[in-house]
Amino acid sequence: MHVLITRPEPDASLWLDHLRTRGIAATIDPMLDIVLAAPSAVLGDGVCETSAPIALVITSRNAVRWLAMATDLSDALHLPIFTVGPGSGTAVRELGFTIVHEGAATARDLVPVISAAFAGMGHLTGRLLHLSGDKIAFDLAPVLASQELNVDRRVVYRSQPAAALAPETIARLVGGVIDSVVLLSPLTAETFVNLVSTAGLSQFHQRLVYICLSQNIARCLASLAPKDVVVAAEPNAQAVLMAIEVLAAAHPAC
Repeated sequence: MHVLITRPEPDASLWLDHLRTRGIAATIDPMLDIVLAAPSAVLGDGVCETSAPIALVITSRNAVRWLAMATDLSDALHLPIFTVGPGSGTAVRELGFTIVHEGAATARDLVPVISAAFAGMGHLTGRLLHLSGDKIAFDLAPVLASQELNVDRRVVYRSQPAAALAPETIARLVGGVIDSVVLLSPLTAETFVNLVSTAGLSQFHQRLVYICLSQNIARCLASLAPKDVVVAAEPNAQAVLMAIEVLAAAHPAC
């Protein structure tokens, strides 16, 4: 089995190393380039402002990377922080946050976690600050607004789709080397579909196994009419890696 890793760097290289230690061959070709916003203050111009956030919300490891560059990080460490899952929870603890609430895997899963944390506190005058990318799969603000919880969203990174498949990827797809593709976001899947079509590789894609983080991502492949799609048991990176390892055990590299 030879996997095409489509997630952005630096995570793509971490996955490459992880898979290689397990004897699984892989090629990296990120479908997205993540561009972090310039470092700035999380709390605003002053930590005593009434507009300063009362809690932070993180729904991506890329937002954690931006937060690590914040010019007032040490002043923000007292805030409660809600993270999309255990991985990002660990990452913010490493930055120095101590009041960490972890969701199960997705932004939608964070809603009951946030609701429970503020239950019984009455009307809050402050706001939660959601540090996110320019594209989100689920908007927390409308749902939490119905519970009188105010959420401001700040875009701290942008996802730029790749302009073309890498020459190495094309050669390995045509040569039958790559037999599986990992897709971790709708935009990643949509970009892959577009680039496969642009490169004229439609005749090769149906023999691929597509390993998707969620059913929503799998649906983005509809135009390819894929024959073999595997959806991770849970919508998190660890479950995707487990799915890869299970498939690799059943289909070892030739």
